[in-house]
Amino acid sequence: MRPKIPDGLAKRIEDVYEEVGYATESEFIRDAIRRRLEAVDEDIEEHEGIAEYEFEYEFATFDKSTKKQYPTLYLRPEGAHVSKSEEAENTLLLHVGSKAIQDTVLSPKIEELNFVHTAALTPINDDTPAGPDDDDGYIYIVFEEENMDAIDLDDAVQRLLETTATAIQEAESWESPRQQLSNALRRHMSE
Repeated sequence: MRPKIPDGLAKRIEDVYEEVGYATESEFIRDAIRRRLEAVDEDIEEHEGIAEYEFEYEFATFDKSTKKQYPTLYLRPEGAHVSKSEEAENTLLLHVGSKAIQDTVLSPKIEELNFVHTAALTPINDDTPAGPDDDDGYIYIVFEEENMDAIDLDDAVQRLLETTATAIQEAESWESPRQQLSNALRRHMSE
């Protein structure tokens, strides 16, 4: 059984289908449904794309520099790396695929989780307190010690992975201030 189109919607279709180039109301309705289904498919693909990141992560519980024990996680999408911006001092970028995501965009999203104290991008070097021996850098996550007893660690890691993947997916790629100005001028000149 096909769904019945409400009278108001049927009247709108009747009023416009010829104006927009359709020979029949049925042709207009089929095209509208096809377009909507394509949009739904795109939404599903985008949502599924979030889960497609594979992550590398490692726990550390001892900070060599302060000699304190606290739960820390080093996290990075596979194939990603962290670098310092050559154009903006003190700007760290996470490079994932064709995106370069600024620390100040990614970290606050992760820190919204109630069990995360700090999240920051860090290139791994001699100044890094502790962590994997790696030159590609990580997202350095310090857990909130007071909340550690109340959470399931497996659940926390899963939520971190999902939150990080979503933040990466939603983030816009960073552009240097010089590139932003150049793009704005280009847009203005084309108007």
